[in-house]
Amino acid sequence: MKFRNFIWDFDGCLCDSYPHTTQVFYDAMTLPDIDHGGREKSPEWDELFRRLQVTWVYAREQYGVTEAENCYIRAHESDFTYEPVPVMFPGIPEVLAEIRAAGGQNFLYTLRQSTAIRKLEAEGLADLFTDFVVQENGFPGKPAPDAILYLMEKHDLDPAETIMIGDRDLDGQSGINAGATGCLLTFIDRNCHGEDPLDVTAMPYKCRGVEQFRTMMLGEEN
Repeated sequence: MKFRNFIWDFDGCLCDSYPHTTQVFYDAMTLPDIDHGGREKSPEWDELFRRLQVTWVYAREQYGVTEAENCYIRAHESDFTYEPVPVMFPGIPEVLAEIRAAGGQNFLYTLRQSTAIRKLEAEGLADLFTDFVVQENGFPGKPAPDAILYLMEKHDLDPAETIMIGDRDLDGQSGINAGATGCLLTFIDRNCHGEDPLDVTAMPYKCRGVEQFRTMMLGEEN
């Protein structure tokens, strides 16, 4: 095993939640009983999906999301019964369990609220994690290193054995900024600029999909 301490992002990394989030944003910007601020053209679902993968703030700015739309998003995005319901990426439960079985540790660091922990609990995966950092902990957003430094100090983690994994460079960069390292784990082959994320990432480790991650981090050759 290449590392001992695996700090995971949630959205787009452990959990396939972007279709859910995209649908909430799309509904907020298209339902007739919401103030759309005179927007003349509805967003394209696929384009919205890819812009949200940059950051929610980026997507809001690109579309000029109104306060009424924002209220709808805040009211519904954390409701994981809203269709399509977020699901864990195939293979993630097995990889988390394999890390634990090999003597490693899993941690969660997400900018999402504690709904992420409740989702892991509902999936029977929470016990595979040593600790969690969520929005309610109040740390500065990624790529600030504060949350990673907190976890490393609290659990006496060796930075050389610690890696932050996420679907965006800012996830991994928070690990790098804390003296650990970062990995881009993506499930897409094209971002909102038409680029393959693997071709443009600055992360020292990169992979597409869980099986590539498993081979790179947990394969026998490591």
